[in-house]
Amino acid sequence: MLSGLVLASALSAFVGPDKRQLPGVVTAEGDVTGRLEIRAEGFADVATKRAMATNTVFWIASNTKGIAAATFLSLMDEGKIALDDPVEKYLPEWKTCTVQATGKAPKRRPTLRMMLSHTAGLPFFVLNPGGKSCTIDKRTVRELSRLGAATPLTFEPGEGYDYSNWGIDVAMAAIEVVTGRPFEEEMKRRVLDPLGMHDTGMIPSAEQMTRLAKSYKLSDDQPPEDVIICQFTAPYTAKTRKAEAGGGLFSTAPDLAKFFRMVASNGLKPDGTRLLSEKAMNEWFTRQTPKGNSNSYSFGMCVWGDSLSHGGSYGTAGSANRKAGTYRIWLVSAEGGNAGSKSARSAWDKR
Repeated sequence: MLSGLVLASALSAFVGPDKRQLPGVVTAEGDVTGRLEIRAEGFADVATKRAMATNTVFWIASNTKGIAAATFLSLMDEGKIALDDPVEKYLPEWKTCTVQATGKAPKRRPTLRMMLSHTAGLPFFVLNPGGKSCTIDKRTVRELSRLGAATPLTFEPGEGYDYSNWGIDVAMAAIEVVTGRPFEEEMKRRVLDPLGMHDTGMIPSAEQMTRLAKSYKLSDDQPPEDVIICQFTAPYTAKTRKAEAGGGLFSTAPDLAKFFRMVASNGLKPDGTRLLSEKAMNEWFTRQTPKGNSNSYSFGMCVWGDSLSHGGSYGTAGSANRKAGTYRIWLVSAEGGNAGSKSARSAWDKR
């Protein structure tokens, strides 16, 4: 086990502005007793030499999925929605969905459980014409649901696994029908505010932009290259951008620590009251993917025994273990990787 001091030293060997290095990283490790260590190494902005800080803002990408899942489970605890409800109960466009291989209606109607666990048969997302990336902030979740329902499913619902932002968005669209409010408002009301995650949201403020970690494309033979988050429209602060449940959130290490501590605490807030019931947490810690599938996935997060975890497309990662009562977070903003990023992550994993 590496101490915080030794770990910082180990990371320093691989973090910096040069080629083959990771520009900067923020890590956090804590447990359910309240212990929390946050460390910042390197630069949030290489050009200006702005250092990484413990409150640097990151696009957390697919780590958004777990927070969306917690929002759903909160409503489930109140009896307002159920995992095994057919999607069409809330979103009638799903009454006419079809399966790609047969061109016919599915043998089983897709459920919200399937949508939250990537087992409904939805493909990854809508690609830009001729492009590899997708812009995720141009459509509301209700619009994404209608588009998803019109897209043939890649397999019979419940019989496979296809990682997809789309399913999370469909589940959040159902939440909007139930509550009559935008899902991001429910997320704030049910998860972010109760946990004190006031530095987390879909659209960063002007002040948060001054703390945002710049994104870089990494390679071994060239210095880090500035890149924009291609999944978003510019500027990130634009109020016209739409909230996206599979990857839209910006956050910080202190805020994410509050979320992962709750998971490690099996649904408890720091004051000992419940954010989520034991029943909801047991569902969350149950594998949802079919037997024989190599992916062990639950609702918005991977599950391995008593551990829930996830990563994001620009290198962010978080995990919590409810048996050990511990959690850890890794925050970078890098497209691709290089020797430095891989070595730094390896040193952190061995802590």
